Amino acid sequence: KCQRVLTVPHGTHYSKLSAVRKTPSDPEALVFMGHLKDNSGVDLVLRSMPSLIEKFPRVSLTVAGTGPAEEGLKKLTSELGLSERVIFTGFIESHEELEKIICSCAVGLALYNPEKDVFSVNADPGKPKVYLGCGLPVIITDVPLVAKEIEARGAGVIASFDTGSLSSALSEILSDYEKYRAAAEEMGRAYDWDVIFEKALGDLWAK
Repeated sequence: KCQRVLTVPHGTHYSKLSAVRKTPSDPEALVFMGHLKDNSGVDLVLRSMPSLIEKFPRVSLTVAGTGPAEEGLKKLTSELGLSERVIFTGFIESHEELEKIICSCAVGLALYNPEKDVFSVNADPGKPKVYLGCGLPVIITDVPLVAKEIEARGAGVIASFDTGSLSSALSEILSDYEKYRAAAEEMGRAYDWDVIFEKALGDLWAK
């Protein structure tokens, strides 16, 4: 109880990405980055795609990552007739290449399943921070603590883990995309690793 504690949040590569970060040509381009498993929420996005297409005719999804659920998700994509709308990149070894792909998209998805993802409740996951560093507004479920900060800063929207809420969240962001994108970039800048380390080391020596 007497030990000093210093909490250092997960950061972004905001400064490094200045050369590749750009406003996407298509604001309906969605992206998911991460481990493909039962609680990743990608299946929810796929099942939402038919209704999303009705509202957003150009909507597409890039899935960057791999995992035990990958083959099942590819099968679901085919069954739903979404093969021309959904791209599975597989595992990308280079984080720089991954960030370039994310920077080419418009909205980042962090749909943690509140019934299955017990880890992220008490974690500071890197996925939302990567999206923010790339300048992407985030649609996120209210599981990790950062979700509330993202919504409070106007850098994204909290959605429930269901298709209707996902559609509403996307509608909200696309209704004023430039505003959400500017807020996402501002939050990404605030969590740049240089900023985080400078503050952390300053706080450490101050104590």
